[in-house]
Amino acid sequence: MKKIKHFLIGLILLSSRGFAQTGGTQNGYIEWNVGLAYLIYGTAFPGTSVLIGTRLDFKNNLLLDVEAGVALPGYGTGKLGIGSYIDKENKSAFFVGIRPWPMHVYLQINMPETKIGQCIISGELGNGSETSLYSMAIFNFGYRWKLKR
Repeated sequence: MKKIKHFLIGLILLSSRGFAQTGGTQNGYIEWNVGLAYLIYGTAFPGTSVLIGTRLDFKNNLLLDVEAGVALPGYGTGKLGIGSYIDKENKSAFFVGIRPWPMHVYLQINMPETKIGQCIISGELGNGSETSLYSMAIFNFGYRWKLKR
């Protein structure tokens, strides 16, 4: 778990220096999410998170999305996703990825970008164990604010 956290933090730091980005485009952001988890007990439980991250743009339309931050419940969280643009001009995209804590796999849609940021929607699947905080699924809605250099 500690290695995954270090990996995510390292990728964020490298990307803030322009690693793997094309055209010098700034892709850093702060993201706030709210969601509902469906637990193994048959109940839903609300959650929220605030993350800092970056989207790395590669020449072949491949995207890498990396973020880490704080969450309730669960204290800390992070996500690592790979995806592609739906429409490169308005920066809408889709991603598949993994959330190391609480452990989930996810699908995410990034809506068209505005001057200040973009809306995101994601659905996640967990295994219902302690490593996924007893969650079978999570549905999230969030907003990303662009970071300026």
